[in-house]
Amino acid sequence: MNIILFGFKKCGKTYFGMKLAQRLHKDFIDSDHLVEELYTAQYHETLSYRDIAQKRGFDFFCELEKQAVSLLVQKKQCVISLGGGVMLNSENVARLQEAGVLVHLKPSKMTLKIRMLSEDIPLYFDPIHPEKSFDTLYAARMPLYEKVPAHQINPDNKSEEEVLKELSDLAKKNKAHP
Repeated sequence: MNIILFGFKKCGKTYFGMKLAQRLHKDFIDSDHLVEELYTAQYHETLSYRDIAQKRGFDFFCELEKQAVSLLVQKKQCVISLGGGVMLNSENVARLQEAGVLVHLKPSKMTLKIRMLSEDIPLYFDPIHPEKSFDTLYAARMPLYEKVPAHQINPDNKSEEEVLKELSDLAKKNKAHP
């Protein structure tokens, strides 16, 4: 059974996913990196997932994400971190529900805002009003994430070890399932 982490950008999916994979001795897969690999294989050009979205557009990027999901659902016994947009597509959600245990990492809105605005501001944010862009994106995405039947973990006010224990316990609990 795969453990599949999803949530808003900067929620800790990749960080905790890598740590959990190490702890459980499983492979770790990041869907954004898989998108990059698919793009390179198909277009013979190496670009970051950010550059793919910027150069080819969001719809193109979403199509590559669908291809990545098709590959991810074939994986077994992995820890998977999904890009922030993967779970916005109901077809992706349905396929991934069959592929593993879904975990929504859900820090507070303020935690996410601070993280997103303290580093490279996403390309799709208005550089003049990044806080407004964040609020708009949060309002659009969070209700969709919350509709997904998944375990929710809020890492705020928890140590790294506490979050990893919650994730490990979920993995152990679901180990008996294929």
